[in-house]
Amino acid sequence: MKGKELIYDRSLEGEIRVTLPTSKSMAARALIIGALAGVRPSAISSLPVCTDTTELTAAVNALLDAIPSPALRLAEPDAPTVCLNLDLGLGGTSLRFFTALAASVPRTEFELECAAPLKKRPLAPLCEALNTAGAEIQYLDTPGYPPLFIKGVNIPGGDRGISASISSQFVSAMILCAPYWKEGLRLSLTGDQPVSVPYIDMTIRMMRRAGAQVEVSEGHRIISVGKAAYDPASIPSLAPEADWSAASYFYELALAVPERKILISSLTPPSESLQGDSGCAGIFSRVGIDTDFKADGSAILTCDRERLRQTVEASRVNPLEFDMSDTPDLVPALAVGLCLAGIRYSIRGIGHLRHKESDRIAAIQNELEKIGYGADSTENTLSWTGRRTPISESETIDTYHDHRIAMAFAVAASRLPYLSIRDPKVVEKSFPDYFGVLKEAGFGQMDFGTAD
Repeated sequence: MKGKELIYDRSLEGEIRVTLPTSKSMAARALIIGALAGVRPSAISSLPVCTDTTELTAAVNALLDAIPSPALRLAEPDAPTVCLNLDLGLGGTSLRFFTALAASVPRTEFELECAAPLKKRPLAPLCEALNTAGAEIQYLDTPGYPPLFIKGVNIPGGDRGISASISSQFVSAMILCAPYWKEGLRLSLTGDQPVSVPYIDMTIRMMRRAGAQVEVSEGHRIISVGKAAYDPASIPSLAPEADWSAASYFYELALAVPERKILISSLTPPSESLQGDSGCAGIFSRVGIDTDFKADGSAILTCDRERLRQTVEASRVNPLEFDMSDTPDLVPALAVGLCLAGIRYSIRGIGHLRHKESDRIAAIQNELEKIGYGADSTENTLSWTGRRTPISESETIDTYHDHRIAMAFAVAASRLPYLSIRDPKVVEKSFPDYFGVLKEAGFGQMDFGTAD
C-alpha cells in the first residue's frame, strides 16, 4: 500500500504560481478574542479552511450557542451552570487557547477531549499556571496531559508566573484571556529563555488591536495585562494574513529548482506582517533567494544562482549557522531545502521542536537519511556537514502525524527519481491544497492512496 506518489517533471519551465492559506496562528488568536467579546467566527473574514481552524471554530460556536456573551457571565452570578463536551481534534494551539478560555468563563463546566497524538503533548505548565491564578482544571487521565475537566470561574489573576521554555502558546493562552480576570494579570516568564517570542508578540499586537491594555518589560520577561474587555467592533480587523509558515515550503522549492521563479499571490511584507515567521524572507535571502514584493500584494521568489553557488562553496569550509529559537516552524523547510541545495549548516535553538506534533528534530534527521543526507543532532541542534547516505530508486517518507514533515519532504521529489509520502492527508491540518499546488508546479502522480 502506498501514500502519495510524487514525480517531478524536470522539463517544465516558467513561473510557478502559488496561493497560500491564511495564517492559522492568527486565526486561533482572532477566534479566542472574538469568543470573549461575544463575536461569532463568521464575523472574521479570511479564516483558513484547515482542520485546526475548523475544529476551533466549532468549539467557539458551541460555546457561544450556550453562552452568547462570555463577558456577561461575569455580571450574572445567578446564571445556571452550562456543561459542554468538546473535542479539539489535533490542534495543539486550539486546545491550549481553549483551555484558558474555558477556565475563564464562570458557571461553566467543560470536558475537553482531543485526538490521540495530542494527548502526548505537554499541557502541565499551562494548567498549573492557570490553577495557580485561580482556575479549576483537572486531568481526566494522565497527569499533565489532556483530556481535561474544567470548571469555569472568575479567575483572580494578579501576579503569576509560567515557564515559556517549552512553548510560547502557554503564555499566549493566559494573556489572551487575562483582560477578563478580576485583577488582570502580571505574568512573569520563568526558567530558561522564552521560545518563539515573535508568536507572543503576535498575540500582544492582536490583543492591542482589539482594545486590550498590554505592556511588556524586562525583555519579554514581564507581561502586564489590564482588566479591559475587547471591543466587539474591532474583531473584523483581526482577519488573518497569508501564512508565512506555509510560504517557507516555496522558499525551499526555490532552492530545489533554482531555474524557476515562484509567484505567491498574496504575502504581507515582513515590515508590515504580524507574523514572526515573516523572518523567512531574511533567512532564505542568506542563501540566494530574493523576494520582490509587488504593489498588488503578491511576491516573486527568485534564486540568485551565482550567490547560491558561492554559498554552497563557502559552506564546505564554514557551514552556515542559524539560530531558529524564534522561528521554529521554519526549520523543516530550511533543513531539507539546504540539504537539497548542497549547503552545509548548523541549526541551533530548536530543542522545543521535540515537543511539537512529532519530535521534529528526530523526524527530520530520520527522513533526511532516507533521501541521501546524513544529518547529526543534539538535544537542541540539527546539522549537516556534507555526509551522504545510500538511497534507493524509490523512498517512502514517514510523516509522524506531522503536517510540516510531509510538506518539507514532498519538495525533495524534485531531486529524486520517485518519492512517496505516507499519510499525506496530515497536510489538512494547515494547508489542505498543498499537494494540489505542487501538482500545478509539476509534481505528478498525485492521487491519494492508502497509507501503510
